[in-house]
Amino acid sequence: MTPADFRQKLEAATGVHAKLDVVFQTFDQLHYDGHFGASDTLLHFLDPVSLGEDLTVGVLCITLPAQKHLSERPSFLLRAAEVYPKDMLKGL
Repeated sequence: MTPADFRQKLEAATGVHAKLDVVFQTFDQLHYDGHFGASDTLLHFLDPVSLGEDLTVGVLCITLPAQKHLSERPSFLLRAAEVYPKDMLKGL
């Protein structure tokens, strides 16, 4: 899945719960299929500010179990830590 495809799916989803479903289903499927490179690409292009708190935390939660396979995850977490309280991101 390309970042543009992911963004389009997020925009089509209505409400935070539906958007979280998109986040979890997308990353879960990518990880299940072993497509960690595609997951890294999404992490590279995702903007924590544009996503908002709920979706940013969702991305960090769903990628936590696969973090050893995701070289872009630490960078995404650092970008999130620049705009959101560190207490909110603790343990992620």
